[in-house]
Amino acid sequence: MLAIGSFKLHLLQTESMLLDGGAMFGVIPKLLWSHEIPADEQNRIRMPTRPLLIETGKRVILVDAGIGDKGDAKFNRIYDVRGRPLFEELQRHGFAPDQITDVVITHFHFDHCGGLTRMVNDKPVLTLPKARYHVQKQAVENTVSPNPREQSSFLPFNVEPILDSDRVEQLEGNTAFADGIELVTQFGHTIAMQIVKITAEGRTFLYPCDTIPSSAHLRISWVPAYDILPVVTMREKNSLLRQAVLDQWTLIYAHDPKIEASTIEFNGKHFGMGQTVVI
Repeated sequence: MLAIGSFKLHLLQTESMLLDGGAMFGVIPKLLWSHEIPADEQNRIRMPTRPLLIETGKRVILVDAGIGDKGDAKFNRIYDVRGRPLFEELQRHGFAPDQITDVVITHFHFDHCGGLTRMVNDKPVLTLPKARYHVQKQAVENTVSPNPREQSSFLPFNVEPILDSDRVEQLEGNTAFADGIELVTQFGHTIAMQIVKITAEGRTFLYPCDTIPSSAHLRISWVPAYDILPVVTMREKNSLLRQAVLDQWTLIYAHDPKIEASTIEFNGKHFGMGQTVVI
């Protein structure tokens, strides 16, 4: 746990998965990216999922939820999912599911929203029964009518129980979510992904989600092949990192195998990690 002003930040460690290393780094040669994150004999790298929990004093806000435990044998064979689902990880940090007041869903890819539902009597139900779910309207539209490139990342048993509930608030664009918490939309990785900026007492923490999934992705051109608009991702990343250097932000990495968070430095050519931070 890390305190920043009146906020308490908890970085959860939900499931990890294996993803193709080439897919995670796009056009960057394996000779380069494998020095950052080594691959197994099948070219796969293990990526954690790290939801962020924010206590404000009045609200308990969860940002994303990991993969969940609803995958079938084929799904688990492909991704080799391991680790604790959300409800177990919340308990480990001393929280009950009904204590979560709000959920910010950055986007509906399975590794970010899967833990929000679990199977009860062969039916997906909400893991967090009292929370309100905050999503971007454009992201919902893209999820319901997905493009072929992303279709396999939107799993109905993850999405439908949320959208069918009466607890969803659809946002439109950048949002002042709470005092000191801003949601900023991004369009490179997927349509209207919302990232989270937390500011208090002159310090800013940014949860950039899949715009910068790991510290290995700090170089502007190191962009996953999963991104629907990689050139847009590069522009968004460049803007965020320049601001991070200028204002000494700390970035929180949702998928880095080793580093939870860090400040950012610029050497005149490339962005890189400054001081590492443990949350």
